[in-house]
Amino acid sequence: MHVSENNNYLIESLLKEVNNNKLAINRETFIGGFVDMSKIPIDADLSDIYQANGCFYLRIKNDNPLLVQYKERALVPEEINLYSKLQNEVIHSMGYEDFF
Repeated sequence: MHVSENNNYLIESLLKEVNNNKLAINRETFIGGFVDMSKIPIDADLSDIYQANGCFYLRIKNDNPLLVQYKERALVPEEINLYSKLQNEVIHSMGYEDFF
């Protein structure tokens, strides 16, 4: 699992919101952003993607950052299962128990 110090991830933000306001969040549709890999250099390290000014960028060695293009769509059931599994891994790493 990739964790970046440069980004505030949705999961971490949601956990803080739940903790601060004692809220429960229920979603019927999960939306995911999928990188257009045809616009990314073949040897790119995807862990070098970061967020700034509402956009995502890829650090390129000895060059200006590349704007990362992506498309959003609803997740299919298999992707929702993987998303839930990753959420639980993040939750466990923060010292919480399962609640998804």
